[in-house]
Amino acid sequence: MSDEIKIGDAVTLQHGGQQMTVEDVASGICSCVWHDGQGLYQSCEFLAECLRKISTDNRVADLVEELRDLSSAQYGYMAANNQSVEKLNMGGGITISIARPTIA
Repeated sequence: MSDEIKIGDAVTLQHGGQQMTVEDVASGICSCVWHDGQGLYQSCEFLAECLRKISTDNRVADLVEELRDLSSAQYGYMAANNQSVEKLNMGGGITISIARPTIA
């Protein structure tokens, strides 16, 4: 994938944030648009160096990392509450933790 940002590319700020669409590019300045958390249309201009393109690979990697964080937090909660935990290896580095209630 080319690193050059073009009109129509999905981007975020280099260090994360809202997914935006590039509406225009001129002299290293990208005009981006997005809908905020309340569904309102927003726009702003950013230096191209401040943005990174979102590829399918990047999005999948972000989702896998989010799943790992959620799984780890849930596993800690279940273990702390004396619930039986079954871990399923889904491949690709993804493990799912399932709580099994303990019957006394």
